Amino acid sequence: MKPSIAVFALLFVSCTPTKDAETIEFERGVRENLDGGNFVMVSIDIDDRIKAQGADKVAPLVAGPIVAKWAEIEKAELENAATMGKDRALGRTSDHCVGCTIFLKTIRALAPASPEIDSRWKTLQPKLEKAEVIAYDLESNDNRPMVVVWQQASGGTTAAIQIISMCVTESLKKSFPKYKWISEDKAPGADKAQFELVGKAALDKYVDSRTQKEAAQLMSGLRVRLMPRNLDATLSSRFTEPLEAQSTVNSPDTIRQDLPIGGPPTMETVRAGMKQLQQIRDEVCGTFDKAIQQAAAADKAAPVSSQKAVK
Repeated sequence: MKPSIAVFALLFVSCTPTKDAETIEFERGVRENLDGGNFVMVSIDIDDRIKAQGADKVAPLVAGPIVAKWAEIEKAELENAATMGKDRALGRTSDHCVGCTIFLKTIRALAPASPEIDSRWKTLQPKLEKAEVIAYDLESNDNRPMVVVWQQASGGTTAAIQIISMCVTESLKKSFPKYKWISEDKAPGADKAQFELVGKAALDKYVDSRTQKEAAQLMSGLRVRLMPRNLDATLSSRFTEPLEAQSTVNSPDTIRQDLPIGGPPTMETVRAGMKQLQQIRDEVCGTFDKAIQQAAAADKAAPVSSQKAVK
């Protein structure tokens, strides 16, 4: 290497800031969640860092990975826009689909600090508006018989049952396309055709080793029953009894706190909780999907249950 080039290289290396372990971990987490299509977790990580450091500091760290996954992001957001259009046609409030707007808020926060994200966001906006209008019109003109899928849940079970309700609704749509399947979070009229989901969760609790007080808890199991009511002749012959699905997972032995100064392990709990909820969701939804497919293929289908039990 020539002396002048060597001097330049030395100066470049010495002037280039090194990333601390926390930043490296943050970037790794963002990339992994983007690769997995888990845009809600991406938003949680990025939004927390923006609050601490500002969008101008965070945008350079995440713009590259976000741009690289833009095709997947656009597809997911167009689906969310269609969901919001359908919700509007059904008379639901704009916040009915909580997850539909989380990642968009993060993109809007990053856009002013990243020309690459900003240009793509400006191109995506009119597409989202168009997708919502199309979905609204389709839903408004859909005259198929309606069946409501809704859930009874409370406390820590609510979010999990809502997630199961969505996948059950999708399975019913796929297997019985001649019906209009609507997922709701409250009971419809008593005379309406409906499937009610009732769930019971198992929780693993964690105690702070210093204070000996409960600091966190994770869902470690879920049992869900799907109960049909007021169905027409076609559906009632296929769903003669409630369906049931169950799942259990192994929780980590410990959850570390986020900061050396103490405090509840918020981010670690969220990460571990999301992972376990995904495992539970996959098994419970898989069991229900199989049972619904069997019901669609025969005049009568026996209830199907998971082999696992909630302890």
